Amino acid sequence: GNDSDNDDCTSTCDNNVCGDGLVNLLNNAEACDDVSESAGCNADCTLAICGDGIINEAANEECDDSGESRVCNSNCRISECGDAIINTTRGEECDNEVESALCNADCSVRECGDGYTNTAAGEECDDDNTINTDACTNDCQNATCGDGIIHENVEECDDDNTDETDTCSSSCQATYCGDGII
Repeated sequence: GNDSDNDDCTSTCDNNVCGDGLVNLLNNAEACDDVSESAGCNADCTLAICGDGIINEAANEECDDSGESRVCNSNCRISECGDAIINTTRGEECDNEVESALCNADCSVRECGDGYTNTAAGEECDDDNTINTDACTNDCQNATCGDGIIHENVEECDDDNTDETDTCSSSCQATYCGDGII
């Protein structure tokens, strides 16, 4: 017997239920009622908010774990390395969509010696160690004759040049009297 649609009984004397398109405000029973799920209203007549634990497809939510999880970003999109969202729960340290000078393609912070060759940072190699005399130097460059570092099992000497007239040849072998090098 009332003209209101905002309580348990509608103005047409029907029970006010979720999904009828009428918002029942009595005792905060419904926050919204869009007949079916919409971008602003969940199917249970609660407001659709990312992080409410309800996947609302009308709001383009792919997931909703009530916050960031290993599978779900805090924006209710599936989490994956390369999505430009740092998801610390899944162990991401950075996420630039693509490899950059600061971030590896596996979403770890780029550091020479991390075992990942990051070409965007100018690395030629990364052998995951701090041995400067092997095939990959500590600045993640390929070992070369003339770089001033004697590389194990390859060079006898390396005097930081390729001059043939000193004690170390351009092939990083020691020169001696009678070796044919002038």
